[in-house]
Amino acid sequence: MEKHKKAKKAQISIEILLVVGFILALFLPLIAVSQFKANEIRANSDLQRELFLIKQIATAADIVGTREGSALTLSIYIPETVESISVVQNPTGSFLILEDSYSNQFTAFSNAQVELDPALEQEIANGRRGYITLIVEKEGESVVIRER
Repeated sequence: MEKHKKAKKAQISIEILLVVGFILALFLPLIAVSQFKANEIRANSDLQRELFLIKQIATAADIVGTREGSALTLSIYIPETVESISVVQNPTGSFLILEDSYSNQFTAFSNAQVELDPALEQEIANGRRGYITLIVEKEGESVVIRER
């Protein structure tokens, strides 16, 4: 009788292990796929924020560049994924270039001759992230962007 009870307990334990194993076999791939999709959505969201950021700065430079002595204050958010922001000038305007940690490069064109404050450019390269307020103002023939 005692052997029969032990065998029955062992059978129940094995059945429980099989049920738990079966449930894990069903849900682990589901969890892995949902985690992958969440990371993909997060990366896409970062890319959209970066693109918006560089276009926002270029648009502000265009607006300020049209009037002598004009200026505006711009509140921006720099995502964690931004590695650097730089400016390349050419005769017809400036290219604002944002590089991120995904090895992407976003470029926005401004009709103004844009100068990014070297201190701000260095701060961003050194890891400055989050919300910051910029002053965008026309100084002579250039539009200067600096932190407020």
